[in-house]
Amino acid sequence: MSELSVFVDESGNLGRDSKYYILSLVFHDQTVDVSGDIASYERLLRERGLQDKPFHLVPLTHGNEAFANEDIEARTRYLFSFASFAWRIPFRYKTFVYRKSEFADRAALGKKMKRDIIEFLFENLERFQEFDVVKIYYDDGQRLITNALHGAFEYALWQQALVYREATPSLYRLAQIADLACGIEHAALKYERHEEGKTDLAFFGTWRDFRKNFLKKLRKHRV
Repeated sequence: MSELSVFVDESGNLGRDSKYYILSLVFHDQTVDVSGDIASYERLLRERGLQDKPFHLVPLTHGNEAFANEDIEARTRYLFSFASFAWRIPFRYKTFVYRKSEFADRAALGKKMKRDIIEFLFENLERFQEFDVVKIYYDDGQRLITNALHGAFEYALWQQALVYREATPSLYRLAQIADLACGIEHAALKYERHEEGKTDLAFFGTWRDFRKNFLKKLRKHRV
């Protein structure tokens, strides 16, 4: 039985402290084994003297949560180690970007998000219909996204083929890749609009460095 996994992550929040809301979907054909790549990544962490912590870009760059006791050099090593692992994985992704000021309220944003996902699914319907099962992994962190995912996938695809799983980054490396994709696309938006901050520059470097080391490598996987 063929199975497509869809890992979902978001960047930004629904409050007033961020301009953008970004949603990324990472797709992985489960017939393609990535266990060897995961083992190589875990071995690389050990060789570099790094603990195996679930990758989460915002806490990593800001030095909090699991990375609170790591200095900036160690956190930079984490970032480049995980990114080099991610580029080797045969995944595809799609990112949706929203400027929150363009929406009257959360409901309007949710409707637009649902419509965008439906449009994307129909544009790629033949590919999605090749799979017997489509498993959607999301941690239910934002009800807005949960509702948009259910509404869109159940509208566009055969409902009996859909399975929903609650996914925490600590359990799934592909969920961590979704986090990375979301964070890099968010950073790209800031660089393009000259809104990058000190944290972006500290970890990604100049716009040229960021494009070379992160953005171009990520977008090779874009649907």
